[in-house]
Amino acid sequence: MSAAKSALVLGAGHNGLAAAIRLAQSGRSVTVLERCSQPGGVARVEEFHPGYRVPGIQHGTLGLRRRVAVELGLASFGLRFLEEPAAVFVPQLDGAGLVVRPGADALPLGLAERAPDDERAWKDWRRELAPIRSVLDALIDQAPPQLEDAGLPTLLKLARPGLNFRRLGADAMGRILRAAPMCAEDLLSDTFGDPLLRAYLASRGIEGAFLGPRSAGSGALLLLRELAGGNGVAGGASALTKALFAAAQAAGVEFKFDATVDALVLKDRRIQSVRLRDDRGLDSDLVISCLGVRSTFALMEGVVPDRERRAAERVRARGTTAAIRLALSAPLRFRGRETETFEFARIVDTTVELERAFDNTKHREACSAPWLDVAIPSATRSDFAPDGHAAVSVLVHNAPFNLDGGWTEEQKSALLEAVLSRLESHTENLRSSLVASQHLAPTDLAEVYELDGGHPMQAELGLDQLWIQRPSVHLARYETGVAGLILGGRAMHPGGEFSGSSGLIAADYALSTS
Repeated sequence: MSAAKSALVLGAGHNGLAAAIRLAQSGRSVTVLERCSQPGGVARVEEFHPGYRVPGIQHGTLGLRRRVAVELGLASFGLRFLEEPAAVFVPQLDGAGLVVRPGADALPLGLAERAPDDERAWKDWRRELAPIRSVLDALIDQAPPQLEDAGLPTLLKLARPGLNFRRLGADAMGRILRAAPMCAEDLLSDTFGDPLLRAYLASRGIEGAFLGPRSAGSGALLLLRELAGGNGVAGGASALTKALFAAAQAAGVEFKFDATVDALVLKDRRIQSVRLRDDRGLDSDLVISCLGVRSTFALMEGVVPDRERRAAERVRARGTTAAIRLALSAPLRFRGRETETFEFARIVDTTVELERAFDNTKHREACSAPWLDVAIPSATRSDFAPDGHAAVSVLVHNAPFNLDGGWTEEQKSALLEAVLSRLESHTENLRSSLVASQHLAPTDLAEVYELDGGHPMQAELGLDQLWIQRPSVHLARYETGVAGLILGGRAMHPGGEFSGSSGLIAADYALSTS
């Protein structure tokens, strides 16, 4: 294999697979190195108890951009977008709760009965957001412009979003300029009266961020999720992995599983080779790392560019998420909706509760009432649990990575009990049908999924870690300061839940500069 025509991709998650397909489409001979025995990254399917499986820690595919699916030809490999986002049930202790379709215009089921005034407020909210989507789409689907040594082409790139923004008109511009620095609590309190709806929307604004609903900037993240999400795909994250993997194989991509990278060997500020733990060396002039930013720099062997190294060290990745898996001998039934089946639920009672939970996180304390993102993949996939049973995945928020005293077995057991108690208050049959459980603290997620700081998105979302600053100004163009070594993981723009986008854009950038 000629080094000049080869390329290596580190990590077989969605971004790594997307990058590999794009490189192979360009004529490169591509090899993907994956530490685990299967593709998928944080979305790989795992059996946590005999017969019960969950799709890793990526519950949904709302962030999948149509550009990724179309340009990589994923429809030919069975990928199908849903006609509308899957419903999310938001239960309430003393009522029937809400059924919401994330990011959709449809009125949340139950809202008209609970808060009649909010029916008009919801329609106005969705209508006012609609014009902003086109501006945001243009920013998400392309590499951010280079700020340093900016010439005329870069200045024009920077000016284009501004011109698009100006075309929205004074009302829309005013809404954005007011909402972006606001906290989600104030933004939502100005709009909706229903506490449960506000809590649900606020949770979307703080997910993946080291923020509470009263933190400045959480309003901007709420708008990002409300505007940039799609409908998701049939079969969820595991179906997306399957389509990407099949497309990569069809494009001629080679995979080496159970291949742990030991070092990235540099020479004269250029990538020379990748050394595996078994001492094998693979030469290539182009390497796209979809590992975390700090993890990538930690692997560099040779003279590491000092400016970029310091920038990598400053990337914030304070994980606040734990994972609980539950094997149940019967379908999970929610009070008030006992006859209905849901694939997703979110346990968030009030914004006050969300803020108090974040206070625990700030002070490195265990939280007795964390908010929960619940997925029940067996509700739509019969191969995820035995017939008549259920597999439940719970992402537990406000579980600090750097918990005071550490994540001992006692602390993990206490977290499991807090989650079970919280779920039990909203369900009919949880304890009686519990077969087995698994608990993964943020420190466990860091090890199992190779996540910097145990953060599922490899880097926090925040106003200073978005777009031209994701994950920092000196790293935002996917560059490492080492020729031929490109960053393409979830820490890069557009990052987070935008499955495959970071890898695809990074590959395009690598090809344009190689």
